[in-house]
Amino acid sequence: MSKSNIDMQKELKKVFAKPIAHRGLHNKTKGIIENSSSAFDAAIQHHYAIECDLQLSLDDVPMVFHDETLDRVTNEAGKICERNAKDITKISLTGSSSNDRIQTFLQMLRQIDGRVALASISALADYIFS
Repeated sequence: MSKSNIDMQKELKKVFAKPIAHRGLHNKTKGIIENSSSAFDAAIQHHYAIECDLQLSLDDVPMVFHDETLDRVTNEAGKICERNAKDITKISLTGSSSNDRIQTFLQMLRQIDGRVALASISALADYIFS
């Protein structure tokens, strides 16, 4: 096995040694909503790798959001892809005790700042690789 493969295996073992925070370490009953800044902060505090979901805005900005529509975790309706990023980032996540709003992927990356691994990024693979 090559040195690069051995190095990769070591890094993967580090990533998977702890749980992966699916959509961040969220807990709706505590007001920590999935794919929110608060959920990512909680994952970072526990040193967990993070899985997140992305949807493209009307102006092709990756937004950290699971669903194609806003209805389930906001008080808004409609599709993410029908709004621009500036407007989407003003939308509050329902039930958030920290007044979290939908954020861009760049905002999330700046928040994480290399402190934990991103284990998976869902939803855009078909768009990026088509």
